[in-house]
Amino acid sequence: MADIAASNITYTVRLEDMDATSRIGKKVIADVAFGNGVLTYPAGGIALDKAVLGGSWEIVALDVVEAGGTGYVFQWDRSAQKLLIFESDTTGDTDKALVELDGADTPAALALIVDAIVR
Repeated sequence: MADIAASNITYTVRLEDMDATSRIGKKVIADVAFGNGVLTYPAGGIALDKAVLGGSWEIVALDVVEAGGTGYVFQWDRSAQKLLIFESDTTGDTDKALVELDGADTPAALALIVDAIVR
């Protein structure tokens, strides 16, 4: 199966605010939608398109502020410029730490709201 790629992600920018963070970048709030239950989670996370979010160099910081009750935990990897997705490890009968999705995982459609700083 194919991995989720940048071309499989839909962005809708809700707000751009240069004044809020102008010394380090631009604040952007956007809807980010991807996943269809067929495409797989790529090793190391999902690359987001900084240009669509209004950046030229990088996404400095990104928080998922709404995930629609997916049960996933999201983390931005600034050095790799990728969105990581974690879920509860349900193997065995004791509580486990969160584990990152892997290439066998095919997330259903996800609609996130992100708060990012881009530059």
